[in-house]
Amino acid sequence: MTLRGILRLLMPAEIYRQMELESRDWYFTCEACGNEFTVWDSGGIRYKASGNPVRLVRCPACRTRAMMKLRRRSEESR
Repeated sequence: MTLRGILRLLMPAEIYRQMELESRDWYFTCEACGNEFTVWDSGGIRYKASGNPVRLVRCPACRTRAMMKLRRRSEESR
């Protein structure tokens, strides 16, 4: 069972839904192909977090593994 599966069982449904929505707001952009994908789609969780860290991730479109910066969509519109 994945961490998200365990959290789904242990957390109240509303908090889990908020965690998913916030994780879908954080995204990576692949510099090789330009594909954008969310933390949630890549299997991760980012909840009540700040900053723009750099992570080693694999792009699901071109399969390139690279250091990519995390960005939050809601912060771009400010």
